[in-house]
Amino acid sequence: MPNLSKPMIKIDKDVLDNFIEFVNADIQPMDKADFVRILIKYTEFLGQYDANYPYLSLRGKYKRYTAGIMEDESREVLDQRKDFFKQLQSHLRSRLQTIINSVESVTAGEADTLIEMKGSRRVLIDPNNDKFLFGFWPDTVKSDGQLGIEEEKDLADLIFLDYIQTNEFMPSRFGKCGWEKCEGFYYQRTAKERIYCSTRCANASNQSKFLAKQKQKESG
Repeated sequence: MPNLSKPMIKIDKDVLDNFIEFVNADIQPMDKADFVRILIKYTEFLGQYDANYPYLSLRGKYKRYTAGIMEDESREVLDQRKDFFKQLQSHLRSRLQTIINSVESVTAGEADTLIEMKGSRRVLIDPNNDKFLFGFWPDTVKSDGQLGIEEEKDLADLIFLDYIQTNEFMPSRFGKCGWEKCEGFYYQRTAKERIYCSTRCANASNQSKFLAKQKQKESG
């Protein structure tokens, strides 16, 4: 059961929803429009820290992600880009699964490493907004505009780490959908415990249980 003792700080629901929707998306059967829509969701997740990493132009990632997809003869490009983002999605799903596994197998006094990255910790001075900007620059993340899956995985890790640190996420509140036919992840934003990733899955699971009971009664 999730640890509910720690008070929650306010989490931007839209950003969290964008992240979870990308992680849970069934990318392969998507048409161009739906695939582009899910890339927008992911880019918005990255773009929340654009000010921290100005040289990465995170909000400009969308153009690189969608380049060539909407052209008339773009089936090959679309398939290649889907494969690319399925790999990235799988990477993020593995991070969430690691969190869940660690919580379920916790040993008193021990802390598990989620991500380890080599790079530089930097503090920037932003005189225009009169503030300091704090960030970590992985050695493998560059700004050359080229798409490479390993670099994108590192970038996803970078933003994910910033995200869970900024919002003080609790490991015990990450979960995997309780409906047997779903592999979706979720984050429990409030103290109200949940076991499904969506209302649709909750309804489907309850309906399945109801039908199973009805069948058992009829056979009995």
